[in-house]
Amino acid sequence: MNPYRPIHCELHDQLEDAVVRRVPVKILLNTGPITGVVVNVKTSGAEEFLLLQGEAEPIRLDRVIAVSN
Repeated sequence: MNPYRPIHCELHDQLEDAVVRRVPVKILLNTGPITGVVVNVKTSGAEEFLLLQGEAEPIRLDRVIAVSN
């Protein structure tokens, strides 16, 4: 996998807000859109991930392009 590239603070703030609000959001990834409820944003090593409700695999934050509700 490519080296992790930190995301912009504004995008990180949007994801943190989504965790607090627990409402479905549309997330545009570099591989396409996905919709879900963000339940956590976590750090593992030098990388950050988001966890969607009902999804087993975390999503690396540098794959996220945009978040909307």
